[in-house]
Order: sequence, then C-alpha cells, then structure tokens
Amino acid sequence: MSIIRSCFVGLLGLMSVAAMSSPAGATWLGLADGSYDVALSCVTSTVIPCPSTIDGTMTIAGAGATAFDFTVNGQAFVGAPINDALTGGLGTEELSIVELSPLSFLKLEDFLTGGNPGLSPQDWIYCNNVDPASCTPETLGNWTATAVPEPPGMTLFVLGLGIIALAGAMHRRSAVRVRAIRG
Repeated sequence: MSIIRSCFVGLLGLMSVAAMSSPAGATWLGLADGSYDVALSCVTSTVIPCPSTIDGTMTIAGAGATAFDFTVNGQAFVGAPINDALTGGLGTEELSIVELSPLSFLKLEDFLTGGNPGLSPQDWIYCNNVDPASCTPETLGNWTATAVPEPPGMTLFVLGLGIIALAGAMHRRSAVRVRAIRG
C-alpha cells in the first residue's frame, strides 16, 4: 500500500510542476511567448480622437510577433507583422509593423535605449494614408499588454488519466483482497 501511496504523491507532485508556467526562452517587445490583450493609448493625432484607447491582440512566439489584430481609424491591421531591430537617432528599438495597401501602417515599438520624446519606451505609430504611395505618421501613443491566460495543456490531462487509472487499480486490488479473506 505504501508503494501505491508513493506513486500517488509522485503523480500529484508532477501535476503541480506541470501546472506552473515555465519561463519563455525568448522575448520580443519586452514580452515573453504568449497571447496578449493590448491597449493602444492615443497621445496625439490629427485623424482620431485623443485621448482614447484602442483595444487589440498580439501574439509573441520566439523572437518576434506572429499575429496582430487591431482596428485603427476604420482600418484593420490583422495578420503577421514584420519584425525588426533597429539602432538609429532615437535609440535602439525592437519593432513590429503591419503595412496595408494603399500605404498605411501600424507599428508597435519597444525602445531598449532612447525613445520618442513625450512617449513611453513602448509606443505605437499609425501612419494614415494620404495617397496611393504615401502616408502621414500623425498618430502617436503608448501601448500596454496583458497576458491572456493559457488553458492547461495536454500534460495535465494525461496525468489526470494516470491518477484515475491508479485509483481504479487500488480499488480493484482491495476488492481482490476482500474476496481472498472471505474465502
């Protein structure tokens, strides 16, 4: 019986370790791998009301953003952004950008050094289309992200099945003992 109890305690220990989140191996825009609800706070704009907040989502995987879903000024910026790291006159930054045609874009930046004056290191820029080949980056703001909780993985499901199987084996074994004693 103590062997079964030890196995049961071991399985519970494994489940508790599996339930804890593990640190991501890489970050992008200061965020670990995962899905995020993102709030774009408008600081200044000639095309949308400020102050205002635009809600959207973003997914980070490895060293880059893999999905954007934002609507700014009636334009949907949905899909896989282009990711880049730059060092220039404003500082060193990581950026993810979705461009549309005719030309307009939404860019999220995370400045590791420096930054745009009057904005936080996590800022965003919306470039409003003015003709087929150009846009005017007249909307600036800051962004914040909140991690979306991930559902428990398949590991917890498999461990749960193992515990149920172990409980069934324990019950069956005790039933066999009772029959043997009663003769």
